[in-house]
Amino acid sequence: MKKTLASVAVALVVLVIASAGLFWLIPGVQDWLLLQGASRRIRNTDTILPSTDGIRIILCGTSPPRPSKTRAKSCAAVIAGNRIFIVDTGPGSANNLNLWRFPMERISAILLTHFHSDHIGDLGEFRMLSWAAGRSTPLTVFGPDGVEDVVRGFNLAYQADDDYRSASLH
Repeated sequence: MKKTLASVAVALVVLVIASAGLFWLIPGVQDWLLLQGASRRIRNTDTILPSTDGIRIILCGTSPPRPSKTRAKSCAAVIAGNRIFIVDTGPGSANNLNLWRFPMERISAILLTHFHSDHIGDLGEFRMLSWAAGRSTPLTVFGPDGVEDVVRGFNLAYQADDDYRSASLH
């Protein structure tokens, strides 16, 4: 009887360990753990902003063009010394950085690699959130031929928003 009870106990322990191991293989669990770790590191700007000679890249959007429940579209924050550059502004990426308490006001410029919607969709949000966070100079945007038209379009689309927000400050 003692041998049977010991065998059952060992089998239960093995089952619990195996179940816990499988738990970590679930993509939703992996995504959650990654988001928790990234959020903790980003909340403290001392840990995300490297020394003056360092470079750090934060992926703030990694989803393909198709819808994703858990990931924003294309975006990377490149932190080089005391300058921050954003490469592409896919939908949801500005929200991610804002939720992570990223210093949006410190964005030096945005680079758009091309004009697919999953790479430019949050340009207006970066424009607004970085201004609301304290950016005092115009947001510089670089990109291929036609970038001026894209920026002009976003500026036009957000003009009423600018007027409302500016009026509320006075």
